[in-house]
Amino acid sequence: MYPYAHHPQDRRRSSAAREEVSRGLAHGTGLSALARRVGRAPRTVAREVQPNSGKSG
Repeated sequence: MYPYAHHPQDRRRSSAAREEVSRGLAHGTGLSALARRVGRAPRTVAREVQPNSGKSG
């Protein structure tokens, strides 16, 4: 068995974390502060935000 099994609960938490990050970005909150809020490493949040930022280049 894998140490980090994927359960429906994990998807809900992940969805909630994404919503929290999205709201924080809209309010100008920094990635480090957002990472602390959602219990993730700042680099993890940055990697998720970067491809979805809507910026070219």
